[in-house]
Amino acid sequence: MSETKNEGYVSSTVIKNYFSIPKSSFELLVKQGMPHIRIGAVRRFRLLEVESWLIARGDEMKKLKDDRHAAKTLQGIIPD
Repeated sequence: MSETKNEGYVSSTVIKNYFSIPKSSFELLVKQGMPHIRIGAVRRFRLLEVESWLIARGDEMKKLKDDRHAAKTLQGIIPD
């Protein structure tokens, strides 16, 4: 059996369905750096790479949200 360069890659449709991502959100995530390769005009993704990226991004977003909440609490915008 021969290996192909794009073995293990899936389409954007598979990624959107697997992670339940709306099309508009998906395009934004790609622009923000979701890992992929291009084969001609077509994007291809590896499920594990995308999953790891989304998890890391979620951790970053949670920390940013926590930091913003803490800053607003210190400024008296949000009561303790």
